[in-house]
Amino acid sequence: LMKLISEGFAFTIKYRISEKKWWQFWKKNTFKIVEEQFRIKELTLGILDRISLESVELKEEDEQSVDSNYIKTYSRKHYKRVARIIAIAILGRDAEYLQKNAFGSYDLVLNEIEIKRLSTKIIAVLTPSDISKILDMIDIESNLGDFINSTRKLTAAKKKTIMTDLVEKKESAD
Repeated sequence: LMKLISEGFAFTIKYRISEKKWWQFWKKNTFKIVEEQFRIKELTLGILDRISLESVELKEEDEQSVDSNYIKTYSRKHYKRVARIIAIAILGRDAEYLQKNAFGSYDLVLNEIEIKRLSTKIIAVLTPSDISKILDMIDIESNLGDFINSTRKLTAAKKKTIMTDLVEKKESAD
């Protein structure tokens, strides 16, 4: 599991591209098959925050409408959002960049052009079962277990400090 997290996982998508140019309207349309490989590596906290923000928006839309037609439109509404989540995970650290603002400090800006380009490909090519597998792998790559363990270590260290302070105060009181 640790090797998978450190190296990430790769997947390939295949899609067709028309080789006909716009000025060649009299020619027959020919297609070329293109293979593109992507790798999702361990996600940074900033990227995890972006993904959770997208996921929260999915949940909010879920809770707003629960009618009979909702199931029919559910997948149509959320394809783009889920493809966006996968695109952010694929880009990883390249999904955000620092930009200096007018006050001299830096802001994190989302690379919307690349996210839109990737999410368009994902919508056009991947099937729902492929998306499900990729989302499972993103969950593994988020490595929340290590994050939770590190926060537990911090809270445990804080509790030990408090406990030793209490013992010292009690001994000094005696």
